[in-house]
Amino acid sequence: MQITTSTQGNSINVFVGNGQTLVSGGTSQALKTAPNAYDPTRVEVVASTGANLSGQLGGGSLGGLLDYRSSVLEPTRNKLGQTAIAFASAINAQHRQGMDLDGQLGGDLFSLPAPQGLPASGNAGSASAAVSIADVSKLTANDYTLRFDGSAWSLRTSGGSAVAMSGTGTAADPFTFDGLSVTLAGAAAAGDSFSIRPTANAAGGLQLAISNTNQLAMATPVKIVAASGNTASGKVTVNDVTDANLLATTQIAFTSATTYTVNGAGSYTYTPGAPIQMNGWSLALDGAPATGDSFTVKANSDGAGDNSNALALGKTADLGVLAGGTVSAGASYASMVADNGTIGAQAQVNFDAQTSLYQQASQSQSSVAGVNLEEEASNLIRYQQSYQAAAQVISTANTIFDTLISAVRG
Repeated sequence: MQITTSTQGNSINVFVGNGQTLVSGGTSQALKTAPNAYDPTRVEVVASTGANLSGQLGGGSLGGLLDYRSSVLEPTRNKLGQTAIAFASAINAQHRQGMDLDGQLGGDLFSLPAPQGLPASGNAGSASAAVSIADVSKLTANDYTLRFDGSAWSLRTSGGSAVAMSGTGTAADPFTFDGLSVTLAGAAAAGDSFSIRPTANAAGGLQLAISNTNQLAMATPVKIVAASGNTASGKVTVNDVTDANLLATTQIAFTSATTYTVNGAGSYTYTPGAPIQMNGWSLALDGAPATGDSFTVKANSDGAGDNSNALALGKTADLGVLAGGTVSAGASYASMVADNGTIGAQAQVNFDAQTSLYQQASQSQSSVAGVNLEEEASNLIRYQQSYQAAAQVISTANTIFDTLISAVRG
């Protein structure tokens, strides 16, 4: 990891993070790991005093791993969970608009784990937090920390930004913010806090809510039957599957181009271009009705070959759900992939730059304190040649000396 040092007399002090001492004088402090205060499955690096250093450590393999976890892995998991919630919400809403093979209205096709409200391990009070999603369109990919100071609750994102919330936290008036609803139970003590994690486990916990294929609601609950000889045609759309009269047989007969009766009773005004709405459905006409035109809306009990709701389910990938209903689950996923691609490209650029700096530093160090094998080999050859030359001089001198000695003796 990255460290900083300072010289004090004959010793060097070593620090990490925001001034956490590792070595000072003749003493050293050990680093260790400990479970996260909110999530025991998450491991943190802490000082010997227990202070959490995970968010302060940088550089090196440990700093890189911690930065990856906090800057890439966890945000991506949250965004993927946000996308999963949007996907399941859109699918379930449309599936409930259909009818299955048993003639029953559709239910939820997917189930999701509830958002987490995790208490801090050091909480002194007995308070607990129940979190639910109130409005998917306002949901973000943030985690939050809800903290009690003894008199009031405050909320911040995991990044430290303050978040406004309304409500008092009771069952009748829960805290609401960013599409979430939080209800507190029990008594909190000053300093107690909760980690609110609405999307972290959504993708991993996404499951099918049905086990029988007959429960797939692929047909529309009601169908329209036009009388023969009608001048206008019609299309029925379900608006509210909870309406008690949704499946009731209803006959609409036009007594003029602008008036109609319902099951033979009353006289109602028809506005051209406007749908006729009742019993949880809407009837839209194509063309101008004439006197005598009639339509019957009834339960689609024999709709085994009807796939109209299946076609509608196929369109939910492009249906605006998030960001106030402007971003679809498909667009959210594509954005997440693009963001991760950008992060990966930036990491590669940074890696290449750091590798270049390392090589330059290594070469600079080697030029001062290192050994250049080619230079040493050249010097060795030069010294060897010098030695051989000196040896030759000595050999020549010996030969001359021996010759002189021989001449004197002669």
